[in-house]
Amino acid sequence: MKNKHEPVFALIDCNSFYASCERVFRPDLRHTPIVVLSTNDGCVIARSADAKPHVKMGAPYFQIRDVLQREGIMAFSSNYALYGDMSQRVMSVIESLVPAVEVYSIDEAFADLSGVQGDFERLGRVIRSSVYRHTGISVGVGIAGTKTLSKLANHAAKKWQAQSGGGVDLRDWVKREWVLKKCTVSDVWGVGRKMTVHLESMGINTAWDLANADAWIAVAFDLVDKIRELTAGGDKQAQAQVARFEQIQARNDISGALGFEKELPNMALSKFEFISSLEYLDLSRLIEDRNRCAHPSQVTDDQVFQASAELARLHISISISISISISISIKAILSQPATQGKSALDRIMVEVDSRYFPSKKKMSTIFLMLGHWGDPRNHFIKISLQ
Repeated sequence: MKNKHEPVFALIDCNSFYASCERVFRPDLRHTPIVVLSTNDGCVIARSADAKPHVKMGAPYFQIRDVLQREGIMAFSSNYALYGDMSQRVMSVIESLVPAVEVYSIDEAFADLSGVQGDFERLGRVIRSSVYRHTGISVGVGIAGTKTLSKLANHAAKKWQAQSGGGVDLRDWVKREWVLKKCTVSDVWGVGRKMTVHLESMGINTAWDLANADAWIAVAFDLVDKIRELTAGGDKQAQAQVARFEQIQARNDISGALGFEKELPNMALSKFEFISSLEYLDLSRLIEDRNRCAHPSQVTDDQVFQASAELARLHISISISISISISISIKAILSQPATQGKSALDRIMVEVDSRYFPSKKKMSTIFLMLGHWGDPRNHFIKISLQ
């Protein structure tokens, strides 16, 4: 079981809520497609899953009457008193099963499961069965470490209901990576139509692409901030790089900013000893995984985004999680101070003790030479000889 201090959220979302409410009192329509109309029967505001292939959301009623008749779809006038009452029943059942509930809308709620002990997938099944047994309403349950991810988990639970049973737990990194790669960027909570078009124009098409882009921008700004910290101690190389970076910003030089960004991982490894060889490999994979066309550090094509290091660190801590090996390295990088010498030697010793360190002499030599031993700085040489 996860550490009790680790945040865990579940999003419980009713399936086709308005249509499901109508079916509760018309069990004979269990296998009949249903649409619910707005006030005065103006347009479609809800559809059962089996009606969605035939009717678009918001379609005017007078335009689709023939379609409804042809496809055998039943239309209901909206009954908000009924929907409000059914919503209260659903929320009451959920509140009886979890420690804390945040009602997000008439048909969905977040449950805070932080500190709860036990099998979360089983708890999700209990919530689903209990809500259905007491109300007749089917729900999906998505569980994850953030509300954004729990939203995505809920989407996955509905999209792949046959495989998931209506519940998905994305705290497992294998499942999380699979879902992120399968879901489009528009499936991510808070990404609307305009933002989807903007992200897709930059080559960010999936939730996985977005996660990698978010992670890299945080690391990039954090590394620049660490270089700035070294200038206070009189580090000449740091001063030169900061001066170069500020010139790029002053000229609003987009191509120069891109070039500087590409150099950051090698700069952090070889020049400033911020990261280890293993972390360098993880960062390289991160850059490779994100779409090369995407450059999230640009607000527009001709405007550079400037974020504080604090904002970048906060951003990475709450952004969509990516694969476990990379996310661990990134969190380690963001938590490390801008130090050299002893910290570099300490990290090398950790690498040597790691189970991933090459066992063969030739490979271990190559690995070490790729890091601080290959091009040692004075701070590192002094501490190594002590």
